[in-house]
Parts: sequence; C-alpha cells; structure tokens
Amino acid sequence: MKRVYVDISRCLGCKTCELACAVAHSGSRRRGAPIMLDVYAAIADPTSRSRVRVVPVSQAYYPPITLPIQCRHCEKPQCVAACVTGALSRDGEGRVNLAPERCVGCRMCVMLCPYGAIRVDPLLGVAVKCDLCPDESEPACVSSCPTRALIYAEEEEIIGAKHRRMADMLSEAYPQAHGPVLVDLGRGM
Repeated sequence: MKRVYVDISRCLGCKTCELACAVAHSGSRRRGAPIMLDVYAAIADPTSRSRVRVVPVSQAYYPPITLPIQCRHCEKPQCVAACVTGALSRDGEGRVNLAPERCVGCRMCVMLCPYGAIRVDPLLGVAVKCDLCPDESEPACVSSCPTRALIYAEEEEIIGAKHRRMADMLSEAYPQAHGPVLVDLGRGM
C-alpha cells in the first residue's frame, strides 16, 4: 500500500501541505479544479480542517528542523482497536478510515495514536485524520509540497531509494575504489 513518507532534510516548515490539505477537505472544494484556486473559499469555510500539521522537531539548528505529521496508516493500528463505536476501521488495502458520523468524540484514538496524528475538531467534536485523499491520484499535501519533502510511494520504493542514496554517498566518499570497500573492524582501518 502506498503511504506518505517524509524526507526530513527537505522540509522547510512552510506549511503548504497544511493549507493544501485544508482546502482539499473543505466543503467548498471543487473536484477537478487545482487546489490553490479554492484557497479563498476554503479560508471562509468553517468546516475546512487540515489533517496534516507541521511541528518543530529541533530549534537547535537554523533553519529549525520541522516534520509534517499525518496518519501513518499503521499495520496494527491502536486507534482502530480502541474505537468503541467502530468509527475507525482498516480497509483491505491497509488504509485506516474514519466514519465521522459514527464518532462520538471520546478521544481514545487521540490518546493511543503513537504519532499524534489524530485530533478532535473543536467545532464538530469528532476525530479528524488523514485519509490519503482517496479521490485524488496522490494526497494534496504531497502534490503541493514545493521541496518534494513529502513522498507518496510503496515501502519498497522508499527502501530502494535509500539504498541508492547510500551507494551514491559511498562512491563519492571512496572514488578511487573500483570494487567493494572492505573494512576490517577488528584491526581498525
């Protein structure tokens, strides 16, 4: 199943993903129209809520390190197990879905989410979480990210990209090596 992954080294904390998510989930959203055309209508819409939020991870660096937080659609979601009304469920593809009409706002899912990705809408009193924008080819947060810090991909694609990046880093660090770089850890370098 495709999920949203974050390349933390690319996140600027611009919150474009938050804005795009709020617009995509507002009642004023026109399907098929570019998201940014509906920004003004979404701002006036009281039901417009972002399902992703950008939080600072460390202020020790400049610029500060930030991380977009949204539902990770866990393989064994604790939020689903804790939901007493069945408002949260996991479908056959692995997505964790929310049926807001069944939610009573008990906040059990909020307390058990290990990522802090579920919140309760203060106006409606029901849970709000990422749904991976099922009507779009990729989630609004991903398509709007100007630095491509958010990636919508299968886990295998992400692992392959990490391996390629590591191989590139090693080849830059050891350009004279024409074969595998061997290090004997028992005797040092």
